Amino acid sequence: MPFTPYVPDGMIEQSLQWEYADRELIKSIVDKTNTSLEQELILQILEWQDRKLVILHRLTMQSTSKTSLPPIIFDYPYAKVLTLLLERSEQLGLQYESLLHYFLKGFESFQSDVKMLYKLTIKQMNLLIQLKDVQASTPKTTSFYLKEGYKLEKVVNHLSFPTSIVLSRNQDIYIAESGFAYGMPAGMGRILTVKQGEVTVLADGFDGPLTGMTLAFDKLFVVIGGRGTEQCGKLLCVTRDGQKTVLLDGLKTCGDHFTGDIIAGNDGMLYFGVGSATNSGVVGPDNQSWLKEHPYFADSPSRTYHLYKRGFLSNNPLTEKHGQEITYPFSPYGAPFSQQVEGNLLSNGVLYRCDQEGNDLEIIADGFRNPFGLQISPFDHQLYVTDNGADARGSRQINGDWDNLWRVSTMKSWHGWPDFFSGLPATLSHFHTKGKPAPSFLIKNHPYLAAQPVTRFEQHSSSNKFDFSSNPQFGYEKKVFVAQLGNIKRSNEQPDHGYKVVMTDFENGLQEEFYVNYEGEDQTEGPIRPIEVKFNHTGNVLYLLDFGILGSMALNKPPKQYSGALWKITKEE
Repeated sequence: MPFTPYVPDGMIEQSLQWEYADRELIKSIVDKTNTSLEQELILQILEWQDRKLVILHRLTMQSTSKTSLPPIIFDYPYAKVLTLLLERSEQLGLQYESLLHYFLKGFESFQSDVKMLYKLTIKQMNLLIQLKDVQASTPKTTSFYLKEGYKLEKVVNHLSFPTSIVLSRNQDIYIAESGFAYGMPAGMGRILTVKQGEVTVLADGFDGPLTGMTLAFDKLFVVIGGRGTEQCGKLLCVTRDGQKTVLLDGLKTCGDHFTGDIIAGNDGMLYFGVGSATNSGVVGPDNQSWLKEHPYFADSPSRTYHLYKRGFLSNNPLTEKHGQEITYPFSPYGAPFSQQVEGNLLSNGVLYRCDQEGNDLEIIADGFRNPFGLQISPFDHQLYVTDNGADARGSRQINGDWDNLWRVSTMKSWHGWPDFFSGLPATLSHFHTKGKPAPSFLIKNHPYLAAQPVTRFEQHSSSNKFDFSSNPQFGYEKKVFVAQLGNIKRSNEQPDHGYKVVMTDFENGLQEEFYVNYEGEDQTEGPIRPIEVKFNHTGNVLYLLDFGILGSMALNKPPKQYSGALWKITKEE
């Protein structure tokens, strides 16, 4: 079928909002430069920024007088703004490159404007790199950073790989412990209850990892990955006295990624996610942690795909001798090629909806890699989801992917995986891992890409569960607070990514750090690996769930049980 040019919903309008926000950032540092030479470069970047805005107004058919964006309050220092501008310029440049070479390919009426946007963005990036390179680094004087005017307090200590918290209106707290961490055999998850400071076990014996939990209809609903079990993922309900009932089983969680969070919607339905089996659509040696237990497991799509015959040669991890196999997308390891793979209700990389009995299960969105955090905004009442990006590993390596926050505004929307990453085609040179085959498309009949991410988070930051600030007394109203677990190091030289709580504006994608752990897993004074943040019902307390020490098998550092904790953050009086 011939390709029809199109633009993902709101992509140009979102670019306009981002570019307006960037203009405000540029203006904010004109008078903060260290030298007059730096100021000249900033003014040149600002001039190019104004030219870009004129083009985007033309593309969106808006006049400058009709554009009214809320004021941007941002108090980062000069060097930090340079870094932020460079990161955002890179992403915008890739969006314009995607319009040129994929979405609007052959659509001549837009080509000249988009080419100029891309050209001006590259010129800005070149100057920003120069400016960033001459800045002196600022030494860290504390083990962690917390936004000024706030304080941290530990609520519960010695938690074992906690993944989820629920705050009841009577101030009871429920904590889910996973029972699993990468680098260890799957154990049993459990649910703890915290009442007036006393911690008790409500229910245990959940096949780990237990990844999500919500309180609705006077019951707890949990989703588990079931690593190492035959049926894998399940949805269960748990009564107030700890009785468990399986509502759904057979969820496709036998691979790399499991279930994510679960929430109850205003429609009385339950929403939850299931991740992909693999990194990028192909089973390979990087999946050996589960491949021997589930040799016939592979990604299962939710819709029917017609595939290119693209085989991936690898050494067989299932044999003691050094055999080799060719593996194809959406197929078990070493299985023959199938030109067509059928869509299934039980599938990977999807968001589900069902009723409180587990009935009427349906897929509401797909094309995700590892959808983990899930919330409905109290402001626009849309569904939002965080999705962990791909890695440079396996038979089909993807370099430089981000974690993302998506808005799911339409039913049955497709978000790109495994041929689009962070809203961008895999064929961009950006995603090519040096010394490895360049990624090419796996699917012939791509659905229309739903949109671009609301924001892209730091690469390998493991941006997970999140919540919206709704109380002006706490501050940062309407900002999204996101817990970033952090990466797993594969060498001592590898830098830390994540280990933060960041705030993001879901209108213009701007991000700001709220909490930063500077010490990684050596942290002893504050949270180590944030996995969830959640406001209490009045919105004046932010709870932070710390997963604890995940370790690294590559560095012979196993995960450490009972190293997690629950913290709360309040405003100083």
